[in-house]
Amino acid sequence: MSVDNLMDALLLDFPESFESDRLTIRAPRPGDGAEINAAVRETFDDLKVWLIPTRIIGGGDMQLTGEQLERYKTDGYTVVRGLISPEEGRRVRSRLMDLLSGNHDWPDTHFQVLNPSKFRNNEGGVVPIGVQRPAMREGVFKEIADHPSLQNVMEQLLGGPVKRFTDQALIKHRAISGQSFFHQDSFYWHLAPEQGCNSWISLDEVGVDGCALAIMPGTHQSWTLIEHEGYYDDPSFHNARSGEAFKRWRIPVAEIDFSGEVLLPMLPGDAAFFTNYTWHRSEPNNSGVHKCAYAIAYQLHG
Repeated sequence: MSVDNLMDALLLDFPESFESDRLTIRAPRPGDGAEINAAVRETFDDLKVWLIPTRIIGGGDMQLTGEQLERYKTDGYTVVRGLISPEEGRRVRSRLMDLLSGNHDWPDTHFQVLNPSKFRNNEGGVVPIGVQRPAMREGVFKEIADHPSLQNVMEQLLGGPVKRFTDQALIKHRAISGQSFFHQDSFYWHLAPEQGCNSWISLDEVGVDGCALAIMPGTHQSWTLIEHEGYYDDPSFHNARSGEAFKRWRIPVAEIDFSGEVLLPMLPGDAAFFTNYTWHRSEPNNSGVHKCAYAIAYQLHG
């Protein structure tokens, strides 16, 4: 093609829109932003499997990017979008709502509950806010706790074969704040440095008003456990079996410079991974709806 013919081709008029009885295709126009944003958010569960660079379509393996691996090494955390499918997340969340309403035959040993003298479900039962080791009880939880994509990411981050250390499902009840404070998970678990990795899989959309995680980057680098202080939640959290209130642990607030924290908004199926020494907390639930997540910890094996 000659230069003259090429210029003629480049200068051809191209219609701004294509229309049929059922469809109009056109370029965005001023004023379209809010409507386009709403459409993207409504269909994001379907779109994100094509948008997430860490998912290998048809392969089943979740391969982290160099940037994700470097962030985990340097900052002590990374985020993987679309770790589990929307349908997998919905099944777990639906079962958590069953547990919340009392539709189960589980023993009390699995549950941390809101103060039973003040909070009861519609059936008169206790109100769970934490479900300990649910993967031991039902396959719907084990499917996620042992998910191939989860195990694959854990192996990449920890650098070898892994095994599940523990798991806990979380119900951030709409009637309470449920906020947690900065803490290190190894203060509870006492895993050796660099041996463990924690994941926090969102089962709902989370943000500043709805239970998003906040991370303090780089707080793992010295592999030092900070002395924590005990505190009671308000309303208090209780052991379902004994009925006794229990303390949680936090890094003293006066010792924290919050200017460096990073908030992690996530959609259902997204997951945050962080070392068991990384400082992290969660935002209060001011959304007016229950928010759920599944926390699963792994450790090096062998």
